[in-house]
Amino acid sequence: MKYSDTLMTEAGEAYMGVIEENMEVTTLTDEQIQVFVDMCAPVYDYFIDED
Repeated sequence: MKYSDTLMTEAGEAYMGVIEENMEVTTLTDEQIQVFVDMCAPVYDYFIDED
């Protein structure tokens, strides 16, 4: 499993390099990610209540 994780990490980094050559990539800080999670929480609640 550890070897597989290493391969996936390396492949992901290689793909990101290709993407960054052709696009602008925005990397969010931990604080920005938390703001996004907090703002999406009502959407999750809405769909959970739909069942």
